[in-house]
Amino acid sequence: MRRWLLVGMALMASLATAQEAVDRSRVLRGIADAMAEAGQFDRALQIAQKIEGGRDRFLALWSIADAMAKAGQFDRALKTAQKIEDAQDRSRALRGIAEAMAKVGQFDRALKTAQKIEDAQDRSLALAGIAEMMAKAGQFDRALQIAQKIEDALYRSLALRGIAEAMAKARQTERANQVFQLTLKTAQKIENTQRRSFALGGIAVAMAKAGQFDRALKTAQKIEDASYRSLALADIAVAMAKTRQMERANQVFQLALKTAQR
Repeated sequence: MRRWLLVGMALMASLATAQEAVDRSRVLRGIADAMAEAGQFDRALQIAQKIEGGRDRFLALWSIADAMAKAGQFDRALKTAQKIEDAQDRSRALRGIAEAMAKVGQFDRALKTAQKIEDAQDRSLALAGIAEMMAKAGQFDRALQIAQKIEDALYRSLALRGIAEAMAKARQTERANQVFQLTLKTAQKIENTQRRSFALGGIAVAMAKAGQFDRALKTAQKIEDASYRSLALADIAVAMAKTRQMERANQVFQLALKTAQR
């Protein structure tokens, strides 16, 4: 009996010690994050290296790399991201760096960084973000080339949608219509119903924001998932209201409600 009591006490002590280590790792991660946010990157890295828990250390390095990228310190950000041992966390860090590069117009470097991303989903998201930034900068042809290289149909459709929106804002209406049509075709190739509904909802809303209300409604009716369809209809109604088409907006709001209540 005494032996079991001693074993139990030792186990409880071990668990308490383990919990203390976890708590300490989380606290140090929080401090490292705060230092990085304040631009104290050297001190943040020093703290990160003291974190015992692997997951917390990876997350701290990811946060520091992200802060460096936002500050335009891309070389340091890339070097920090490469210290992350977990492939998925490293991929997410590299995605953030690639997107930060694209935001300041460093498209070639952003693409080079995106190609280093191991995780397919994060790589697709990075390429979609870069393509959208290119389109906003008026580089439509290059943006389309990048978008077409995205393997995942969902993220390819997101990229194409962003390009179409940028074209519409640049008043390249005919070309925007062509890309919206290509976006629709891409979205309809998505096998998963939820993902397909999500993509179609985004396209419908983008069309409405571009003033293409008839096409937006037609697209919304293709959404299989009732929740996504009702939300898309509500956003289309908002776009109509903003152009003072109140009667039509109210009709679409009513349709959104009926769809949600089925």
